[in-house]
Amino acid sequence: MSSQYANLAFYAFIPIADPSQAVEHVQMLADGRNLRGTVLIAKEGLNAMLCGTSDDCDGFEQDLKGWRSEFEEVQFKRSFSDRVVFERLKVKAKAEIVTLRAGDVSWDHTAPHLPPEQFRDWLRAGEDMVLIDTRNDFEFKLGTFRGSQNPETTAFHEFPEFVESNRESWQNKKIVMFCTGGIRCEKATSWMNQEGIDNVYQLEGGVLNYFERIADAEKDWEGELFVFDDRVAIDTNLNETPTTIESIEQGPAK
Repeated sequence: MSSQYANLAFYAFIPIADPSQAVEHVQMLADGRNLRGTVLIAKEGLNAMLCGTSDDCDGFEQDLKGWRSEFEEVQFKRSFSDRVVFERLKVKAKAEIVTLRAGDVSWDHTAPHLPPEQFRDWLRAGEDMVLIDTRNDFEFKLGTFRGSQNPETTAFHEFPEFVESNRESWQNKKIVMFCTGGIRCEKATSWMNQEGIDNVYQLEGGVLNYFERIADAEKDWEGELFVFDDRVAIDTNLNETPTTIESIEQGPAK
């Protein structure tokens, strides 16, 4: 594994008073560690997908913790590849680090996080729950947990409409949600709790964390996981698959 590159995915919902200033600082830190990828920064926090050597990723994590103490609590998820999976480094200021377009969201109301082991146990025991994939339609069709619902969205900001159209049927039911790395669920469940839907849970660290911690995840997952870099998709062992963007756009052979 020493010859491989680390692919680092993480987010932090923390108050950032001056996103432009934070962009300059994070750009300096990432450049200093020779990392490539994308970092989005807004007043609500930071969302990042980066690639570099394991040592450089280790150093960058420590740099962030030295900058803001909140990063001590952040879950940094890793997978590995034999090449750098981003062409360049992009650090940008945005209105939202994940676009929900639902107004201000309070992070005092985030839903409980289910450890992957508990999520697995619920899945395999046939727990009475509504299992929702918060990702977009094409991601769902490439692969998802068995038994999950597809909101059939083309963009995350359409998710509130799906919730509003189903909230009555969800009353008194346990709602369990998941996404790639956790950020979409973090924001969606916080918004849902604000809206009075409080019987909601989220998979801790998303599907990436599930694949990392559950050795036989293939029992629960059907297909592949779309990732937002040059690998395109990975399997339940966090290995790159032969899938290409072109093959996804073309759909299954007829």
